[in-house]
Amino acid sequence: MAGVSVSTPSKENSPTYGLSKTGAAVSDKAQLNIASSILTQDVIDGLKDADESVQIKPLTLKIDKNTKKQADITALTTLVSTLKTSYADVANETAMLKRTVSAAGSGSVTANVEAGVAEQTVRLSVSQLAQVDSYQSKGFKSRSETLTGITKEESLTLSVGDKSVDIKVGASTTLEDIINQINDGAGDAIKASIVNTGGENGYKMILQSKESGEKNQIKFSVKGDQAAANGAKDVLKALGFNATEKAVTDEKGNTTGFDFTLDFTKSEAKQLQKAQDAKFNFNGIDITRSSNSVDDLIVGVTFNLNNVDEKNSTTGALKESVITIGKDTDAVVKSLKSMVTAYNDLISNISTATSYDRENGVAGTLNGMSEITGIKRKLQNLFESSNSDGKSLQSFGFSFTEKGVLSVDESKLKDTISKDYEGFKSFFTNSTEYKNAGVFGTETINTTLKDNISGTLKINGKEIKIELKNNDAVKNANELVRLINDAEIPNVTARLADNGVLQLVGTGGKDIEISKGVDDNLLQKLGLEAGTTPGSSTDKKGFFDKLSDIVTGLIGTEGTLTNLTSSLKDKSKIIQSQKDKVQATLDKKYAMMQKQFSTIAVQMNALENSFNSLKNTFDALLNSNK
Repeated sequence: MAGVSVSTPSKENSPTYGLSKTGAAVSDKAQLNIASSILTQDVIDGLKDADESVQIKPLTLKIDKNTKKQADITALTTLVSTLKTSYADVANETAMLKRTVSAAGSGSVTANVEAGVAEQTVRLSVSQLAQVDSYQSKGFKSRSETLTGITKEESLTLSVGDKSVDIKVGASTTLEDIINQINDGAGDAIKASIVNTGGENGYKMILQSKESGEKNQIKFSVKGDQAAANGAKDVLKALGFNATEKAVTDEKGNTTGFDFTLDFTKSEAKQLQKAQDAKFNFNGIDITRSSNSVDDLIVGVTFNLNNVDEKNSTTGALKESVITIGKDTDAVVKSLKSMVTAYNDLISNISTATSYDRENGVAGTLNGMSEITGIKRKLQNLFESSNSDGKSLQSFGFSFTEKGVLSVDESKLKDTISKDYEGFKSFFTNSTEYKNAGVFGTETINTTLKDNISGTLKINGKEIKIELKNNDAVKNANELVRLINDAEIPNVTARLADNGVLQLVGTGGKDIEISKGVDDNLLQKLGLEAGTTPGSSTDKKGFFDKLSDIVTGLIGTEGTLTNLTSSLKDKSKIIQSQKDKVQATLDKKYAMMQKQFSTIAVQMNALENSFNSLKNTFDALLNSNK
């Protein structure tokens, strides 16, 4: 039997099947290469990318858009907060209460003024400045030089007011020892120091009272007998002071100590400055104070007396300093300019965020959001509105350009504040309008109340005993008015009108109620009727309060921007959760597909091996029959 030769394929030529990242087919069998080329990782990745493009990418774009919206709304929230802060000083009247102070005239006095002080002008002239008490000892060679002429321990008392110090001086006591004793014992009332003035004996002690004024004079004394006085005089002499003593006695005439008077006629020491009070004239009133800093004449104002005024060469009177306290309009203008800047920044950013470019088809991040465009509309409506008095921002120097940009004329604003401060304040801040009740009697009581009249009135719940005993109607009428007013009825004042009738005037928008049934006969004589005459009050919101309402409606706890931010964050979480779920589903789907394709590849490898084995068998049979 003729045989058929069948070659046995080598191991390296045996076909294998599996997934390859490169997609290269391992088998060289044509009929199986098609399958192996399909089952590659690139094919699976491509299918997954296609699914993600359809299912994941739109969600990612939504998240990105949401994030941009959140960023822009956060930016708008910040700008609204800046707007709120910009006018805060004027809204709470901090800026309006700030004051300026100017000094004219002689210039001897300056002033420091706190916020809220009433505007006013005062005139001051200074005849004497307050001074501290100050002394200088004789000179010593050094700080550590001992006092001469002291053979045993002596005492000397220095005092200012109720503060005193007893210094002890012995043969070994130095100048510096004395300084330390004084400062340690009476440092809050007397200041002692050593000054080197130069020369051989240049070290000198300086004694000075801490506070100025006549009451802060430094006094020298000693307790004890004449021997103690002599010892104290020796201490003073060692310091260069000449002194004479005067005995101090108790109620029984017994000597308890000595006070010393210093004589500088032939003294090596000297008095540098004598303690004295300040003397000045304030608005025509002569004033004396212990200090040159005076803060008790006007609450919130400190006057600083700097120099003694010269006399006018013509009149002989002292020249004057004129201190003027006024409104600090610069502070108000600064705050309002900040408001203008903050408003323009906010409106500009809203316009950009909500814009739409038709030519290029580009929309702002917040385009189409009515909540945002509504902010711009509300602000513009307020800034362009007028109040019930017909005043608007334009009345105070504000204006808008054709493009809606707000600006302010500083000079006009300052001028308006100066000339019509109440009008300015009424427009920008809250105010209350009162319609006060008024009751007019019908009897001309200054002619009718001639007889003795008694009875009880009850007005706004308060009873008033009336006793009129004059035969003179005018005196009775005036007495009636006095009795009503002395009763201090809340929000009610009585007066006698020009036509002689009794008039009750309400205040604070309160009602006036005259009670019935208490003494109707008296009411008739006075020309009054029982009943209630109503008063009323109307609160008017100022510009800043209206603006604050808008701001609160935007960034408050339940504000538009606050709620939008919260809503966008919640929406972002929902989209992200949805994206995560879709991604997990796709990952699971393609992981399973990869596993299935791997299984198929293994099966195809097994099939290929079976095919090769069968082929080899046939080849062998053919070869054996040759």
